[in-house]
Amino acid sequence: MNTQYDWDGIQRGQHIVLEDPRGNRQTAVIDDYTEDGEILWVRGTQNDRRLLCREDGYKLIAATWDEQSIEKLMQTRDCTNDTNNGGTGEMRCAPFASRVGAVLVVALLIVLSGCSQLPDTRPSAQTDAVERGRDRTARGQIQIQQFTNSEGFSSWLYVVSVEDKTIVIDPGFYSDAVSEYLERVGGADAVLLTHGHWDHLAGLDALKAEYPDAQVFLPAPDAEFPTNPDLNQSKTAGFELNIQSPIIPLDEGTHEIAGYSIVVTHTPGHTVGSSLYYFTDYNALFTGDTILADSVGPTFRPTGSEKDMQSSIDMFLAMSFDADLLVFPGHGQTTTYRRLIETNQELQARSRAVD
Repeated sequence: MNTQYDWDGIQRGQHIVLEDPRGNRQTAVIDDYTEDGEILWVRGTQNDRRLLCREDGYKLIAATWDEQSIEKLMQTRDCTNDTNNGGTGEMRCAPFASRVGAVLVVALLIVLSGCSQLPDTRPSAQTDAVERGRDRTARGQIQIQQFTNSEGFSSWLYVVSVEDKTIVIDPGFYSDAVSEYLERVGGADAVLLTHGHWDHLAGLDALKAEYPDAQVFLPAPDAEFPTNPDLNQSKTAGFELNIQSPIIPLDEGTHEIAGYSIVVTHTPGHTVGSSLYYFTDYNALFTGDTILADSVGPTFRPTGSEKDMQSSIDMFLAMSFDADLLVFPGHGQTTTYRRLIETNQELQARSRAVD
């Protein structure tokens, strides 16, 4: 096996065999990757989405365009010809040298360990702060499980857990899969809502019925949304949502919630209370519908404001994050801060306008 294979030719959609640091193998499909060859996102046979880092010791055993041959490749440690690889007959075999990108699958499991050690591209004057952030990340493993739904709308529900501390973010639905997963991780200790639209909170009452002790937090400016079908836009969607669960208004600042240190930043524009949640100890940012991977949220709904959105973008661009910060939006692709700044056209356009 050629362990020094140049992996630049890897492509999205290829079927691969991965070997973890313990020698266990699994098949997956490549969804996306970073340009620097550090992180790879793969999709497993159960539609689970995983982020893997080169420094975590994963090896890429083989890759092929031929789905029928992938199980056979699980059994060999030798490179095997790929008879459907662009007609070249070449099988690529190499250590896992990765890359980051889109998330359009049912579930996501991220373990932030080696990922926290990725190189940073910022000026050396900020090195001390960057290294301190990495040290905090390395102290524990955070699991971020991501769920989508089968009801025809595209918002993500996230479950954040470390040991016995679990927070649910934006329960726009509450499925059996979410319920079963929460049971496995010990239940829900708290719920965070990034803003007050129905597709981010419609499953809240069902979740609270199972976990009545879980506290629910919503940015204070959106406090009226859960019980107002016009504001939460459920009436526009053809039904009227009136949340019954008690909700705690959340102001800007650093809060200790369910054992996590979370910086809350109000970013009005999509709604008057739309906010970012930054998990300071684990280098993870949840942006709701304010900042998406390739755009920003729409501003035409009740309490939305294009002027406020531009101000929020300016504020976001002035904030300082590690390049490898993981960014989890309310819809669409998950990304990194570095990739977001490089590819989000609306952020780039605003940055040029301000300059």
